[in-house]
Amino acid sequence: DKLKTSQQSQLDSLLDAQPASNAPSRRLRCRMGEPVSTQSPEEALAALKKSQEENEAKALASRPRVNLFQVLPQTCYKEKMKLDKWSEKVAALDALITSGGEQPYKLCLPSGSVNYTPLIRELRQLLSH
Repeated sequence: DKLKTSQQSQLDSLLDAQPASNAPSRRLRCRMGEPVSTQSPEEALAALKKSQEENEAKALASRPRVNLFQVLPQTCYKEKMKLDKWSEKVAALDALITSGGEQPYKLCLPSGSVNYTPLIRELRQLLSH
């Protein structure tokens, strides 16, 4: 604002002569030696989301499958399902949900020893009332 016209024209010519903005010269120590990223914010956000999804997929793949029929007998599921009060049946359903492990649930695949049909039939019968 307080530059003379000659200074202003000299500054303008210097700014015009500069091809592009300079990359930051300071970096984190952990990032030394890596090239500076010139991604747009949208690209950076998309890359971050993609890496988060990959990490979640790896975490799910590394978790062991839960066999409900080995875990359910250790809970109060069968006893509470036989009771008449709806609150007891809700407690049984809560026991079923907690025995499934953390979400997203990773259950054993149906096989000769793992048959979900009776359990599904029991749940359908409960919800039909």
